[in-house]
Amino acid sequence: AAEGIELFVQGGTEKFSVGIKGPKGSEARLLTELLTTVQHPVIDRKEYEANKATTIENLLALGNKSQFRLGELMEIASTGLQHPYSHGLNQEIRDLKKATPEGTLRHLNHALKHPSQFNVVMVSSLPVDEQVALLNKSIAQTGWMEDTQVPQYPIKEIPAVKPLVLATPLLVSNNAAERVSMQQKWLAPLPGSPDEPAFTVLNHMLSGMTGVFFKVMRTEKGLVYSTSTGTERNPKSAYFTVSADIDFDKLPQAMEGYQEALTQLTSKKPTEVEVERAKRDLLQSIRSARETSTGLEALNSLELKRGLSPLQVDEQLNRYTNVTPTDILRVAQRYLGSTAWTIQGFTAPESVLKQYFPEQPMKPSKKWTLDAVLKESVPDTLPENLIV
Repeated sequence: AAEGIELFVQGGTEKFSVGIKGPKGSEARLLTELLTTVQHPVIDRKEYEANKATTIENLLALGNKSQFRLGELMEIASTGLQHPYSHGLNQEIRDLKKATPEGTLRHLNHALKHPSQFNVVMVSSLPVDEQVALLNKSIAQTGWMEDTQVPQYPIKEIPAVKPLVLATPLLVSNNAAERVSMQQKWLAPLPGSPDEPAFTVLNHMLSGMTGVFFKVMRTEKGLVYSTSTGTERNPKSAYFTVSADIDFDKLPQAMEGYQEALTQLTSKKPTEVEVERAKRDLLQSIRSARETSTGLEALNSLELKRGLSPLQVDEQLNRYTNVTPTDILRVAQRYLGSTAWTIQGFTAPESVLKQYFPEQPMKPSKKWTLDAVLKESVPDTLPENLIV
């Protein structure tokens, strides 16, 4: 650290990455340090147990937030019961409780020393051919993956998601809530889909304080306290989510307002000015990212996380340059139209939920404790009567 060298690890749904950053001109040393660490991972038992306890404590605190519980139920509904992507927080805590330094080190040794699949992202001022030569030389010098006498762990193929069709919204009670928290979720284009560039531009048109939803629902009509949009993309699933905090007495009007905005969005092409503004902001964010090594690494790491190959910045820019208003209308109708798959969820005090959804079962707020989770007293699955 004193020399400006930083080693870091990032996790994901299907992949994890190990990286190193350091001063310009130290590429050879950085590669040697990284590959040495990859081949000789070390776990300090005391630090491991302390981090494990802290992580469990943080997960329990997260589980006691009604908005998180609602999000987890929506995740299960959108991927399907028992899908790896819907691996619930309860199960994560139980798995973590059983984890040992020896077991973790065994998996690390295999995954790092003998990866079945891996990608390398290197960002440097050196010419690309010199980077490749330096990388190959470092791998040869450190003997990475030379030992072929290693058991092979088959990679399990992640199945396609199977979203559930729900007749009614998902409800989670929270008697301490001061407003209704709403989430609505739709399927979005998968990474690499021809529809992804247009949908990404559409998301930029809808998001932020200048986006359609905030402008109409907050600024013009005053129906919501706050609202936001977001996308989540994994190799086998992608979703678009609208979230909002709504005063109790404005919930019906707010939901009508969102429906009117969606109807407008899926029935009429946006103007050239609206599309060009969204494209300009999106392209500027990519151009800004390429000005730093960290930004370039982040752009390409995101592609790898989504199961795609890294792209040159100009290729990333070209994805969005030619998106037209017609493209925006097409993807809006396909993914957000009246026949598109969607689910809704709300969290609010029980009395408010009963007022607006009198016949609808709800998940009560429960105090999460480690003992309760280990005894599986907080179920990970949806109530059967919510599934059609």
